[in-house]
Parts: sequence; C-alpha cells; structure tokens
Amino acid sequence: MTGKTRLDRCRKTKLKDTLGLKNDIIEIIKKRRMNWFGHVVRRGPESNVYRSYKEEFPGKRPCGRPPKRWADQIRQDTEVPLLTAERLALDRKRWKDCVSRKCAKIQSGLCK
Repeated sequence: MTGKTRLDRCRKTKLKDTLGLKNDIIEIIKKRRMNWFGHVVRRGPESNVYRSYKEEFPGKRPCGRPPKRWADQIRQDTEVPLLTAERLALDRKRWKDCVSRKCAKIQSGLCK
C-alpha cells in the first residue's frame, strides 16, 4: 500500500496518517462489541441469546484466574454500570448515537 516494510522502521501513527486511517483495531472491536450488546438487550427475554446473556450457569468455576465474562467487558467498555448501559441500549437511536460518537466514553449513561 505505501511501499514501506518493517525494516523501514516507520511509526504506526505516521503510517495511519499517510493511509488516512483514523480508527485502530481496538476501537473497532469495542464499537462492534457494543453494537452487538445493544442488539442482544433489545431482543427481549424470549430470545435464546438474551437468556444466555442473563442466566447464571450452575456449577463451580475452574481454579485459577477466572476468565473475563462478556458482561464484564461491556462494563469496562462503557465505563458505566451494566444496568445503566442496558437501559440506554433499549433506545436504539440513542445507543447508536452514543456508540458512534465515542464508543468507550458513555458518560454516566446520559449520551445526548
């Protein structure tokens, strides 16, 4: 694309500016994860996807550090409590606006 290789030792930010890229892969992943979260919340309690999201599965968890759950990741991405994010995601237009504006900075669930 630019004719550069790793041996040219160019900074990633300079290459992104040259190519006109504005988002890095982490922001894209967060945005898509939050879009999917909004979809799951709006599905409703009769949906299998929603039930598997809400249900606590019985049994013991394995020893060692527990793996990060999807709900924990959403809480970390939105930086608000999960219940607040769920309430906000119920309004599709408002949730889309919040996710598209600044995906990781939903200030106290009140994106306006």
